[in-house]
Amino acid sequence: ICSLLQSIANQPYGAESLIHARVLEAMESAATTYAKQEADLTAKLEKETGSYRQVKILAPDYLMGHMKLLSTIMASNTLPTQYVQRLPEQVMHILRHYKKIFQRLCYNFPYESDLLRAFLRCFLDATALSLPADPNDRYSQLTQSFRRTFQDLFSKEGFLENGILMLCKQLLENP
Repeated sequence: ICSLLQSIANQPYGAESLIHARVLEAMESAATTYAKQEADLTAKLEKETGSYRQVKILAPDYLMGHMKLLSTIMASNTLPTQYVQRLPEQVMHILRHYKKIFQRLCYNFPYESDLLRAFLRCFLDATALSLPADPNDRYSQLTQSFRRTFQDLFSKEGFLENGILMLCKQLLENP
């Protein structure tokens, strides 16, 4: 399904149509559901497992498609200004639900490195979209809102810093 939606997003005004169809809200709903299920599973495993049991939690199958779709929507050059202004914050809210996966991907690098790359690309696309090169650009009013969201979701919790540090440690130990 995500491949079809990516094809639609690549068409003129396709990304706008997907936003109208509330695709971003559906992706956030899926992310919220996944985060709750993972938290429940983790709590259950903590109660049941002994110190000798190792459990590996994999990323959901749909996550790669969602990351690619988000990047495709953000890459659209036909989105109206009001969508471009809200889009980075919406993407960050979706990514927030996957922070545990991001940390696992960094820690287990190079395992599922394609998903890690897609996640980082999506994160960087949202950042690039929200921070214009020219301060007088028409999107400059978004900067303050985006900074607040970025700090609340990532910096305070050490999301990006911890993930990047884990990734660097993995690369150092396993070149």
